[in-house]
Amino acid sequence: MIHTYMERCLELGKIAGKDTKSNPMVGSLIIAGDRIIGEGFHRKYGNKHSEIESFESVKASDRHLISGATMFVSLEPCTHHGKTPPCADRIIREGIKKVVVSCEDPNPVVFREGIKRLRDHGIEVIVGVQASKGEELLRIFKKSLLKRPYIILKVVQSSDGFIGSTRRQIWMSNKYIRMITHKWRSEIDGIMIGKQTALTDNASLTTRLWPGDNPTRIVWDSNLEIPPTFNIFKDVAPTIILNHHKNMVDKHLTFKNVIDMNLDDVTTYLYQEGICRLMVEGGSKTINHFLENDLWDEARIVTTSCRIKDEENEGLVRASDVFGKLIFQENYFGDDLKIYKKQT
Repeated sequence: MIHTYMERCLELGKIAGKDTKSNPMVGSLIIAGDRIIGEGFHRKYGNKHSEIESFESVKASDRHLISGATMFVSLEPCTHHGKTPPCADRIIREGIKKVVVSCEDPNPVVFREGIKRLRDHGIEVIVGVQASKGEELLRIFKKSLLKRPYIILKVVQSSDGFIGSTRRQIWMSNKYIRMITHKWRSEIDGIMIGKQTALTDNASLTTRLWPGDNPTRIVWDSNLEIPPTFNIFKDVAPTIILNHHKNMVDKHLTFKNVIDMNLDDVTTYLYQEGICRLMVEGGSKTINHFLENDLWDEARIVTTSCRIKDEENEGLVRASDVFGKLIFQENYFGDDLKIYKKQT
């Protein structure tokens, strides 16, 4: 049952998604005998941690069972005062006798200190249960510790290796894949394209095919060539225009002069603007910029069943080559999705 309980913690941790922002996604349980009497997850950045949520979820009739119970938590309990008090201290006060942890906290402020404090107070601590899955839950948090977003490259390409044409917009993926990509947009903080994609596709970058908030739109337009009548300027989401000419804020639009900034500087700036999960949709020049700087974490590559070389003889844009560890593959009505993780 120990692995089953931890699986439940990990599933709970995923619920909040992007609402945790730069904080880790964490889930926890309180077990008395063979019964779950409390469970919780970190719901939102700055809110109570999962351990506190677990304690507060216990029914009044079960509170006497907390002392002597076992807690399962996907991440080492914290020991420092941040936006909330230390969870390790609350665990000690409540009389928990045993704590099962999936992963140590990679934050240097906490690393192994929570485990040590619990053990110093006579609590049995087991570490490393479902560790690989626990580490996966921390992938975004680890990038936040570096003060940059978790970066996802998204490419939709034809079966003959092109992502489109500079002459006109070409729809390649099927309706199901388009719905999935809009779901992805609802799960991120920011979405980036280059000038050419904005001009060719007149992109909106919204979640119109899936319920959820629109991400912040980021467009790289060095010389401010996109006409203000284009969809990217519509007041449906905060929008950042990376350019080489001006800094200014105009309602939902932020113009950021990045002429003296390298790509690391740009991603740091975006992180400071609250972009903890960034999807780069391209086109090819923008995707290659991230690849050449080795600045990406995950790539989602959709290879469609259509061919476009026979239809277009000019302006074709070849898809970028992405190499990483294949972690997922599925075919959706003829369109093939592969997800790669960058190998470090």
